[in-house]
Amino acid sequence: MDLADVRDWIIVIYGAVGVVATIIVLTLILITYAKVSRILDSLQTAADNIRDTTSVISDVIVRPFNKIRSFMESIRKAIGLFVPTEGKKGSDQSEQ
Repeated sequence: MDLADVRDWIIVIYGAVGVVATIIVLTLILITYAKVSRILDSLQTAADNIRDTTSVISDVIVRPFNKIRSFMESIRKAIGLFVPTEGKKGSDQSEQ
């Protein structure tokens, strides 16, 4: 076996190792993609659940609270039409 034959065998061996390495890397990529895909699906489900929960909280707590706050503000303004506030009297006295 001369030097040319050794060179040819080394090229063949390196080619085979390259093919095996490529197959291993592709397999690892596919496995990782499958796992990440499942994780992303799980995260999407969790995000949907959080969106639904915040919608329910908004419907049950925030909107009624805003209605009550708006009603109380309307009452305060209505009372302010008939009863003079302290701030107006104080500003009149400071001008004199």
